Amino acid sequence: MSRYVILTLGEVRHAIRKLRNGRAAGSDGIQLELLKYAEEPVSASLHSLFAQVWKSGLVPAEWREGIIVSLYRGKGPRNNSLLSVPGKVFANVLLLDSSHY
Repeated sequence: MSRYVILTLGEVRHAIRKLRNGRAAGSDGIQLELLKYAEEPVSASLHSLFAQVWKSGLVPAEWREGIIVSLYRGKGPRNNSLLSVPGKVFANVLLLDSSHY
């Protein structure tokens, strides 16, 4: 990537806390609640992983893929996409960081 961004551990923790509970996991099977209940070790590991992803510019394929599920809700069927939880956290960290500019 052309611009060097410093992703902080606090930003990763904030992004984890920001996501809503009770959502289905993506293809990787990682539940959001797991990240929230083990925030200390998970956020440190994700911070390290996100820094490597940012430096290399290579985003894991699982983070870019979603599973489309059609669910019936009140007025009829509704399509939902199940995305990777670490991918959601990474996207939120980047959104938080970009909001500073």
